[in-house]
Amino acid sequence: MSLTRLRFPVPDPQLPVSVVRNLLLASVCAVPLSMAWAGPNEDGLLVFHTDDDIVYTSDGVETYGSPIFPLCTSEECPLPPEDPCWADILDAIQPWSSRGDFVATFWLIAIFPPDACPRVSGASFGVWQTEDREVTFVDQGPCGDFELPYDDWPQNNSGTAVTFLVPQQARAIRLYWFAAYSYYGPTEIGLTAFPGEQSPLFADDSVPSVLDPVPRSHRGRFGLNGATGYVPWWDVPPVVKESWGGVKSRFRDEE
Repeated sequence: MSLTRLRFPVPDPQLPVSVVRNLLLASVCAVPLSMAWAGPNEDGLLVFHTDDDIVYTSDGVETYGSPIFPLCTSEECPLPPEDPCWADILDAIQPWSSRGDFVATFWLIAIFPPDACPRVSGASFGVWQTEDREVTFVDQGPCGDFELPYDDWPQNNSGTAVTFLVPQQARAIRLYWFAAYSYYGPTEIGLTAFPGEQSPLFADDSVPSVLDPVPRSHRGRFGLNGATGYVPWWDVPPVVKESWGGVKSRFRDEE
């Protein structure tokens, strides 16, 4: 198979799973992390969000990758200061579930600042959970066009890679959805690197892909069964009307 572009080839379904996995990882992780430099996806955040009005059913999995709140879909760079979509996104983010020990459906979302012009063609990441409070994952799936999970995903010490056929240029991009619960008490789910990498990664549509790592300060956590979760934010957020300061203060109070 000839890889004319490294961002994400569409593998032949007849290929062995191990070969297909290597092709996808080559598209998302084409450059070693030590060689990564600032690309269009720099400063991206990874944020968890839920809507407890959405009740998981096995019959509805096809819909979980669809929009659940307004996104900044404008391709104008940078966004105009009066653009209302940021307030909509920030007001909608809910990093914990109030469903107790029942199943919660939640999403992993990439968020970029208003002065960014993201071009997300792929992302790789793993998850961790509170060690003494095991999370039971009922179901999960990508919001992109293709996925190749590592062994035992989504358990600890595993990971997955998601790619898009068309580079995503929105300021908020759904990457993945989960359905999970914690029976034994408050538990947090956090983010880590795909096995073999040093951090979660965003890949653009260059050839080879430019990789932007997601540092710890840019990674959110999700709370189950009483845990509060955490929403990261930039140290010096741009001023967009009055919503930025209030939202930033609210998030900082919950850290």
